[in-house]
Amino acid sequence: DGSLVERWQNYLNYFRVPELVNDSGLAEKIVRTTMKKIRTLVAERFEPDMLPREEPALTVVQSAPYAGRFVFNGPGKPAAFEAVLGNGKTAAIMLSHLETAFHELWPGHHSHVSRQFEAAERDGLGILYGSVIPSPYITISEGIATNARRITVSDEEFAEIAGRLYAELDAVTSDGTPTNYVTSGDVLKFLKLADIRQQTVTARDNAVIMLLDQKRPEQEVAK
Repeated sequence: DGSLVERWQNYLNYFRVPELVNDSGLAEKIVRTTMKKIRTLVAERFEPDMLPREEPALTVVQSAPYAGRFVFNGPGKPAAFEAVLGNGKTAAIMLSHLETAFHELWPGHHSHVSRQFEAAERDGLGILYGSVIPSPYITISEGIATNARRITVSDEEFAEIAGRLYAELDAVTSDGTPTNYVTSGDVLKFLKLADIRQQTVTARDNAVIMLLDQKRPEQEVAK
């Protein structure tokens, strides 16, 4: 029952793990486990320089308007990764933490920024390296990060990894008897539905551009 938006939010509740919000120690453990799994995958499937020499300092944030973010702090300073427990839409959804780690870390923003900075250092420009928002550089960086997960693992592999993480969580948050309330099959179904949802979002955004920027007739946009 309810609107499509309400039904989608109710569906997301199936993947939420409230203990991740209430237990920051557990959340940090799971995020570190996730980072380790992804770093191992990237090491196996890409060239060695895809992985930065040092891992970013991890901070678990209770709440923020984003799911997580990588922060490059400049030459000689450690990078940082903020993992957010909840932001109203993705609160405590393991799938969000997993997807965000690919996007923000490897082979996403951290890999891209590190390789760009190392290239700048080789050219003697390391101290000048930085990024400007908005800029073509940011467009390229976001394009790489957005596709980071899909160029590393298939939907089936992602679902299998997520399913194992949910099982590990279930084992430590229940009475010790795993119930596997979220399986890899559930995750795979979620990915397919999320793809469909993204297509509708893209269509909506394109419709706005066609109407307001390109001044196209409403009848044409509706088609």
